[in-house]
Amino acid sequence: MLGLKFEEEEESGRAARLSKSLQKNKTVLVILDDIWEELSLENIGIPHGDAHRGCKVLLTSRKQGVLSRKMGTQKNFRVQHLCEEEAWSLFKKTAGDSVEQLKSIAIKVLGECDGLPVAIVTVAKALKGESDEAVWNNALLELENSAAINMEDVHEKVYSCLELSYNHLKGDEVKRLFLLCGMLGYGDISLDQLLNYVMGLDLFEHVSSLEQIRNKLVTLVKILKDSSLLLDAEDNRYRYAHEWPGVFFGYNDENKFVKMHDVVGDVARAIAAKDPHRFVVIKEALGLEELQRKEEFRNCSRISLQCGDLRELPERLVCSKLEFFLLNGNGPSLRIPNTFFQETELLKVLDLSATHLTPLPSSLGFLSNLRTLRVYRYTLQDMALIGELKKLQVLSFAFCEIERLPKEFMQLTDLRALDLSDCSHLEVIPQNVISSLSRLEHLCLAKSFTKWGAEGFGSGESNNACLSELNNLSNLKTLCIEIRDPNLLSKDLVFEKLTRYAISVSELEYYLYNRSPRRLELRGVNKPRLLDCFSKLFKTVEDLVLAGLEDTKHVLNEFDTDDFLQLKRLVISCCPGIQYIVDSTKGVPSHSALPILEELEIYDLKNMDAVCYGPIPEGSFGKLRSLEVSGCTRLKSFISLPMEQGRDGWVLPEMGSLDSTRDFSSTGSSATQELSRSDVPTPFFNEQVTLPSLKDLTMFNLDNVIAMWHNQLPLESCCNLKRLFISECNKLLNGE
Repeated sequence: MLGLKFEEEEESGRAARLSKSLQKNKTVLVILDDIWEELSLENIGIPHGDAHRGCKVLLTSRKQGVLSRKMGTQKNFRVQHLCEEEAWSLFKKTAGDSVEQLKSIAIKVLGECDGLPVAIVTVAKALKGESDEAVWNNALLELENSAAINMEDVHEKVYSCLELSYNHLKGDEVKRLFLLCGMLGYGDISLDQLLNYVMGLDLFEHVSSLEQIRNKLVTLVKILKDSSLLLDAEDNRYRYAHEWPGVFFGYNDENKFVKMHDVVGDVARAIAAKDPHRFVVIKEALGLEELQRKEEFRNCSRISLQCGDLRELPERLVCSKLEFFLLNGNGPSLRIPNTFFQETELLKVLDLSATHLTPLPSSLGFLSNLRTLRVYRYTLQDMALIGELKKLQVLSFAFCEIERLPKEFMQLTDLRALDLSDCSHLEVIPQNVISSLSRLEHLCLAKSFTKWGAEGFGSGESNNACLSELNNLSNLKTLCIEIRDPNLLSKDLVFEKLTRYAISVSELEYYLYNRSPRRLELRGVNKPRLLDCFSKLFKTVEDLVLAGLEDTKHVLNEFDTDDFLQLKRLVISCCPGIQYIVDSTKGVPSHSALPILEELEIYDLKNMDAVCYGPIPEGSFGKLRSLEVSGCTRLKSFISLPMEQGRDGWVLPEMGSLDSTRDFSSTGSSATQELSRSDVPTPFFNEQVTLPSLKDLTMFNLDNVIAMWHNQLPLESCCNLKRLFISECNKLLNGE
């Protein structure tokens, strides 16, 4: 809200910038929600007291002592439990009106929630749709007989209600996923990360491929959200590059990071700490050696060590039953002793996240049962020992400094997912390493390896992998790669079976933000290579960028009119040969043209006369919401009709948000013909434009369009057009 962009790395620098900005406001309210421990307002740049009398600070916390004793708050307001009427209203709204038929028992169940909203909502959702009175009576009994548990800052009624909600989850798989999320519940949890863990722990039954596991994961996450045991993460989750989701999910609704309410997380970890789960989550590094002496620690199956203050580890991790180990610490001097994993042979999942460690411990070779290895931000040199981990199925080295992959990786014949994203130093992948990973389903090389070898260049160890090795991966479903040289594409390279992809072919580096699970960025690729390599993907692509095409005049017609039915975003730039995107005079499409396209961007198409030439079927461009035009000096109209159609030619009847926007149809011939016949060109817009559905158009670069015609239209016409556009916008804002 302050419009600040923090560029300083040090907290003190950011604090100074924030303080300076807040001081500019005469009166300002700062809200700090959910304070867990004492916090120095001065250290984070929030002025108060004599420093800024107009700055008021509101704190919320579940710990009254933190506010009154440690923070020295001047006024304290206790949030009371809901009264009976409010509690019943919330319970009924959440569980549904059908609870009226069971009102007598439902009110008793509600009484066990003690007016606490988080308890009311979770119990109501757990029993939603249950019409059997026996189920409600059993739930009441469970709540009444729930064993008291001493948990700091968690009301015992909240614990019993959340435990009831957990017990009412249908199936062991969703319960196991809930407990796993509880181990990761300090902050946002990515579905990509969960997928890696689920695969390694073999958490789901009757699924084998990554695609099946992904679908099951999405389904169970939805169940947990519907039960209020998981929440969507905030929209500002992408604060850092490494928080962007992986291509396996793509940037869409399915891939929103999830999180747990901190109370729910506390309860999940309390449940997980009991038999038979034996999970341990450690947030403080002090006493790690002492913990190892306790039997419950030595017998646990999962450990999540999330300690920012961790400086050293014991020589050995003495946990013979351990299957899952997450180490998330950022101590600059932290190292893993070589003998650390010698007594954890049952380990299935190992995550060394944000630890900045180098090198990898030699005891990794003892982990013969390891299925998932996730390493983050390491400087890695000798990785040959990883080739000994024959049961590995998931291997991720995101953001690691790696210069070459060892040829020993050829032994990882059971590998299903290989993530080398953001390994910007990776220059060598020996030939036959990729083709040896015959069971690979997921390969991500975004912002990573680009030095693909040329076909037939030799087979020496120093020669890099060729693109043709991808043809040997018959199970490959997800691919994210960058190709610098379009000449490396061959007609034998057919990405036929991919279901998710982000593929860039460009001499320049363009970061592949995963706006969609199916994205192509093709620059400087000639038409034969486009058709040979990507024609199969044109049927499923959602986000398509085409640039530098020298041999294309009509995009849809020349790339097969049956394609692009899934396309939502289309960007075309610097293609001097393109006259139209659709030319129905070359053959009327058998279906609507680009029926679900939402965004269209066209730049520097010097010879484009119109977007469409000739009549096209109803429903074409029916979902278009955003249009950007720049540098298209001949463009006059969205649709141009042939001469024989007459001046009152065909107008798009099913344009969706633009159905009555007359400037998107031409009243004559193509742009070239119109310019030759008339001294006054037909503008892309005209003064008779009507915009009744403007509220659906989220973005239109009007200035760029006007700029195209400022030399051909009178200045007065441009000004009238802009005034008209602004006037229509104001009418919408005023509800007219």
